[in-house]
Amino acid sequence: MPLTALEAYAALARSGVDATRQAGRYGVQSAAEALIPGDIAPKLALEPHHRLLEIGCGPGRLIAALAPLVGSATGLDHADVIATAGPMPANVRLIAGGFPETDVGEGWDRILVYSVLHCMPDQYAAMHLAFDAARLLAPGGRLLIGDLPNRDRAARFRDSDAGRAFEADWAARRAAAGPEPEAVAVLAQADQIGGFSDAQLTGLLMAFRSDGFDAFLLPQDPDLPFGRTREDILVVRP
Repeated sequence: MPLTALEAYAALARSGVDATRQAGRYGVQSAAEALIPGDIAPKLALEPHHRLLEIGCGPGRLIAALAPLVGSATGLDHADVIATAGPMPANVRLIAGGFPETDVGEGWDRILVYSVLHCMPDQYAAMHLAFDAARLLAPGGRLLIGDLPNRDRAARFRDSDAGRAFEADWAARRAAAGPEPEAVAVLAQADQIGGFSDAQLTGLLMAFRSDGFDAFLLPQDPDLPFGRTREDILVVRP
């Protein structure tokens, strides 16, 4: 029976790999990973009085980077993943658990769900998680569903001159870095979607709007780890 993504990432955390690989990225992407908070912060429009919740916070690198911009921050993830977190700013609280099973309260000013939705087992589960998160927002609150792999966008990029040049450079960088640790193979065993089509992402966008939210499809900085093939959805509760 395949592992759930939550179980797979917990196993990866227990394996002792670094935080970049724990997040499902390649080791050679550590420098690009450091750019993610700078891409997220203006999209969420973080302010010093905000309460921030991150669902699927991993070992806490994003929430630690964003915490100085808000009043308080709470991260939620599997206990084995939380256990690998390093020292956190004083205004950060990490909670062990799953979502939405774990009660994290309501009325959040800002919510971040980053590199999570494509780990759901199917489209239905992904939409459920997205809407469960949005309903925790305070009026005027923002939810950023970030790092959504778009298969159609990836295909368009690979078919371009820029994409072919990138793929050649990427292959050379991967070869120079050597093989990834064997432990990361556990992610391939997980029952997860892995990505979305243009139609699925725009469908999710329109579903939010039909439910009374404002919602927008946003590009990523191309220098992020997968920035040329992924997108974000920003949801605002009026």
